[in-house]
Order: sequence, then C-alpha cells, then structure tokens
Amino acid sequence: MDGKTDLCHFLKSYLTAALWSSHDGDDNYFDRFYNIDDIATESLLCAWVECSRFMRECSFDLLHLDRERNGHNFWLTRNHHGTGFWDETVDSEYAKIATQRLTTASHGFGEVDLYVGDDMQLHFSNEGSL
Repeated sequence: MDGKTDLCHFLKSYLTAALWSSHDGDDNYFDRFYNIDDIATESLLCAWVECSRFMRECSFDLLHLDRERNGHNFWLTRNHHGTGFWDETVDSEYAKIATQRLTTASHGFGEVDLYVGDDMQLHFSNEGSL
C-alpha cells in the first residue's frame, strides 16, 4: 500500500476507536448515535495532522504490528484506556520493543477527548492546537 492509503486506513481506525470508546458522561457511547461524518471538520483536520505525524515518526515500529489495529491502538494508548500498543500479542523480541516505543510515543501526544459541541457536531478537545 502507499502512504496515502495507509494514512486513510490508520485515520479511519483511529476515528472509529474514538467513537466507540467516548461517551456523553451518562454512558451513552457515541458510536450508537454518531458516525465519522458527525465529526467537525476542524477536528477531522486535527486528527489527520496528528495521525500523519505519528505514522511518520513511528513508521518503522508500526511495520512490526497489525496494520489493521494501529490507528485503534494509537487512540487507546494515548488516552490511557487500559489497552493499546503495549497490550498487543507479538511474536518477536523486536516487536516487543516496538510496542514499548509506540506506547511512549503515543503518550507523548497527550490525551484528547471527543465531545458534542454546541453545534451538535463531535469535536476533539485539542482541535484548537493546530
């Protein structure tokens, strides 16, 4: 796959994980009522920038893990959800090292929340940091 396709796949996995792991405070998880199309443009742009940067900075380590789960794991790990890169089952010593480095890199991006804005669109709490 080319880099553009990989980024699109990574971003979709990241956004999907954000939807199913985020809720309104009353345990109404967003994926029951919203989808990716409900995420504000500014927040999508912010997610694209962060996912692109993470993939670029961690490209070698990401090669050693399941491509299908990398975006998902980035969301879970950066937000300390109790699972993520560090929890992946891997079959080589280098992959174990990669999971440790990806965990550290994810934490370096800081936590981010998904919430419903006054405009009834979903926003990431860090969208103003671009």
